[in-house]
Amino acid sequence: MMYWIRQFSRCVACVFLLAITGCITQTDSGQSVTFHNAWWVWAGIIAVGLIFMPIGFGLLRSDRRLAFGMILMGPLAIIGLAPTFYRAQVTVDDQGVETRQAFWGLSSANSVRFADAAKLRSGQEAGRRGKMHEVLFFDLKSGGVTPIHITGDMMREARSEIIRRAKAAGIPSTAPEQPPED
Repeated sequence: MMYWIRQFSRCVACVFLLAITGCITQTDSGQSVTFHNAWWVWAGIIAVGLIFMPIGFGLLRSDRRLAFGMILMGPLAIIGLAPTFYRAQVTVDDQGVETRQAFWGLSSANSVRFADAAKLRSGQEAGRRGKMHEVLFFDLKSGGVTPIHITGDMMREARSEIIRRAKAAGIPSTAPEQPPED
């Protein structure tokens, strides 16, 4: 019996992880375009977190390690992961671009006003474990540089809209229209 419960738990986890990747919704209000996770992604995380806790308590007698893992992962998913997917978004309009991403409580927000930008260029930076990812650099008229990291499905979806709106605002750009191949 325990074997089937473990296998079922693994299958549910795999299907859920595959389901939440790439579920980006684009909302066009005419003036701005907002990219965000589909509503069912964060709702599904909450549902899975709620389901894991009672299953974990039910498994306490048979497999304590799996039980404690499920009991701990349920609240962590509800408190930490669901708000992260709910709050993440990229908004692009004729005035600029605003990004909000990363973990809840440790979120990073970038904002660039096109009126303050002198030039848009594309480059690459090494991320975790040395993997390269694309970065859009906005050279500001004040002399600073604001990077917009193109990491994750949401940023890859928003990339072409950011470049299109920046060019429409008259910002000279060396960033290619099509994203570089991975």
